[in-house]
Amino acid sequence: MINLTQEQVVELLETQRKFDDRIETKNLEDTSAAFIIEFVEWVNTVEFFKNWKQNKGKDKGIQLEELADMLAFGLSLINQVKEVSEHSDEEISRHVVEISKERDLMKLELNSVAFLKILHSFTGVFNDPIGMEEMCSLTYMAFVFANTYYTVDELIEAYKNKMEINHGRQDSGY
Repeated sequence: MINLTQEQVVELLETQRKFDDRIETKNLEDTSAAFIIEFVEWVNTVEFFKNWKQNKGKDKGIQLEELADMLAFGLSLINQVKEVSEHSDEEISRHVVEISKERDLMKLELNSVAFLKILHSFTGVFNDPIGMEEMCSLTYMAFVFANTYYTVDELIEAYKNKMEINHGRQDSGY
């Protein structure tokens, strides 16, 4: 099981909502693209596919920052879908935590085949009408990767740090 509580998920959703409220132009299409792009950017820092390198992987802090970006866009997707649905933060957080109890997928060591399958799965989700279950499942993957390569607590800390940076960027007209 992934060590994640409902309280943590509620806090993450609220943190993301406070940031997203600053972005007047946010929309599901751009956020969906950003989620996938951040996933690929994170993969590029892990460098599992760079068989020509002896020392694979960028600095752990850089990796966590990219995974935190993926998490941010996943949370933003959940919040945007929530705006047009009747789901509460408590219901959503319960669902995300239940995913970790119901699924066998707690860790996922990436290789090129797994990466392509995940990428295909992510892009396939956005071809259909986007619902809360799909958004929770997508966001859950950031926790799976954290559980595999770092810890969930490290991801949450990196996310909080990145939110401080993002608020600072908005304050300065980014």
